[in-house]
Amino acid sequence: MAGTNPYVVGSPIGQPLGFFGRADIFETIEDDLTATARHPIVLYGQRRIGKTSILRQLQRRLASQQFVPVYFDLMTRAYHPLDQVLFELAATIADSAQLQQPNSNDFNDQGRFFHRNFLPEIYMHLPPDYRLVLLLDEFDAFDANDSRAPLTAAAKTFFPYLRQLMEGEPRLSSIFVVGRRADSLTKDVEAIFKYASRHPVSVLQDLDARELARTAERQGTLTFAKPAVDRIMALTAGHPYFIQLICHTLWNDAHAGDPASVPTIDISAVEATAPKAVNAARNIFEWTWERLLPMERVVFAALADLSEEQSVVTKEQLQDVLKRHDNRILSRDLDPALDEMVKWELLRHTRNGYQFFVELMRRWFAQNKRLSEIKDELDRVVPLANTLFLGGDGYYQQGDVESAEQLLRMALEENPNHFKAKLLLGHVLGEQKRFAESITVLEGAYSQNEDGARETLLVALLAQGQDLQQSGIDDDALKIYERAIEIAPAEMDARDRFTAIWNKRGEEAEAANDLDAALAAYQEAGNQEKVALMKRTKEQRALERAAAEAQAHEEKEEWDAAIAIYQELAARQPREDLWQTALERCAEERNLSELYLRGQNALQQDDISEAKQILAELISMRPDYKNAAELLASAVRMGQARPSLATATPAMSDTLHLSPPKSPAAIEQALTAEAPSLATLTPAPEPWQKQAQRRAGAWRWIIAVVLVIVIVAVAVAFVPGVLDMIMGWLSL
Repeated sequence: MAGTNPYVVGSPIGQPLGFFGRADIFETIEDDLTATARHPIVLYGQRRIGKTSILRQLQRRLASQQFVPVYFDLMTRAYHPLDQVLFELAATIADSAQLQQPNSNDFNDQGRFFHRNFLPEIYMHLPPDYRLVLLLDEFDAFDANDSRAPLTAAAKTFFPYLRQLMEGEPRLSSIFVVGRRADSLTKDVEAIFKYASRHPVSVLQDLDARELARTAERQGTLTFAKPAVDRIMALTAGHPYFIQLICHTLWNDAHAGDPASVPTIDISAVEATAPKAVNAARNIFEWTWERLLPMERVVFAALADLSEEQSVVTKEQLQDVLKRHDNRILSRDLDPALDEMVKWELLRHTRNGYQFFVELMRRWFAQNKRLSEIKDELDRVVPLANTLFLGGDGYYQQGDVESAEQLLRMALEENPNHFKAKLLLGHVLGEQKRFAESITVLEGAYSQNEDGARETLLVALLAQGQDLQQSGIDDDALKIYERAIEIAPAEMDARDRFTAIWNKRGEEAEAANDLDAALAAYQEAGNQEKVALMKRTKEQRALERAAAEAQAHEEKEEWDAAIAIYQELAARQPREDLWQTALERCAEERNLSELYLRGQNALQQDDISEAKQILAELISMRPDYKNAAELLASAVRMGQARPSLATATPAMSDTLHLSPPKSPAAIEQALTAEAPSLATLTPAPEPWQKQAQRRAGAWRWIIAVVLVIVIVAVAVAFVPGVLDMIMGWLSL
């Protein structure tokens, strides 16, 4: 009554029977496909987690909606020409759409026919609201950096082509399955996934996982005790492949003797089956191991050494065991490795530490990847290279560095990734002060295993930096110290040397009065005190230059320019009263200057009334402003007959002297009242006097200048009667 084993190991499940869970993923994908903003969809997760089965289920589910789902496996097509891959994809699409098969001769390596002819024809045969959905399995199989692949191979051309295709096809959607880490994908793949909707494919939820385990029970070919199902869950963590694998083995073992009744699976049967399942899954575990980075391999092996089933290992315990095994294995920078393995559900992060996600995986690693055995695994890949390394190490121990260097270089020719050979060769070159060669070799080791090479590379960098400094080549020394700080941010020696060089440059620039260069140097040094000082000094000097420029404008009576500068200074130093005072002063001077020019212009245009009014206003504001008093007197004389200075009344003198100052109206009124006296100042010349007046023209100009000086002096000193005396003197 054995029947058929219902558990499927390794093959994708495309029918509803035998498929469990994933309702959340289906709902999310269907929402993405019907969203207004349509982006590629990416499903990623561990190998054998069920990604292909999800695509097969989508092929069935989406066909009942307004989609034409097309499943296409890329696994074996990476080295095919692009035209062949596009033809095969077109043939699959035509088959899904139930249309005539295309002709392979129509396709080329540029993909024009597929884009310009084939797809439009497909769309014509579909209802207007239907869309193609490409279900691309093993998409990362095309993401290969194999230099042997021809330039026309799909591995090199398919990604760029597909990216352009998706940007211009609104009726085309794509769902990709990826089983590799994001940091191992090429830029072309990342460009496609840049705006993709990404969804992890994880283990099954507990209820779905238990339903999967009890498949044979519903079939009627096995009965499971509840503790047995619980044990299966503990061993597999709900991973569908491992559930299928254990249950498949249990079913075969239970029916090996063709029992007469339905066998019952208890916990002992599960325990007996577990080692078989571990051995059967060795290819999956090896595949997982090969895709771990070196640091992750060390961590994985250390955790396997330390832990028992479901036990939690703290980060401190992990660091201790790494230090005990080899001082080359640094305990720093564990977090990135741990975080990546948690992300891919290889480890589980608990409040107290870390544990293996799947117990079957922990058992295999504990048996096959002991920490003491895997540290030098990469160095033993090529036996001859390891033998040469050991010989080189022997020569070095004997002090024969030349022979050591020769054998180490030979070892690296055989195995360019021999890590210990790189470290020792870099050290040997450094001892010979061949620093540039040493650092080149050690940088190669660092790129291979950062933690393992960091200390040796750091020593070489510091030695070369010191040598460059002693030779006066500070620019190159700075680059070396920058690299040292980059690989070891906490390294104080490199940072101190770097800072010292920039501080020295800052001091030299400061002494040369090059504040910009000094500021830049102190900023590089991180000398915040000096940076603040340079900024304050630059600001002060800028203020001084601006103030000097404003004063120069004042001296030239360029008041608008001066005001603009003082306004800027006041804005920069709002609490400084000096600038506000200067602004008020310049505004006053500008006003006086404008009145003076207006008075002059009025006189030149014979507008005597306007001139008298303006000049009187000016003198009321500042009695000694230039020759305003003289101009005002001239305006009065031009408007009236010249009076006798000897008979001028004190009122006129008071007005001009402004002691005390009077209003413009009072000044003009007093001058007008004295018009009769001013009329006798200079009688009309007789004919015989005209010739004498012409000869004395020069003297009259001199006398006029003197008159201006005297009038101004009188007005300032407020001494009554001086104007009458001067006018009398001029009449003689």
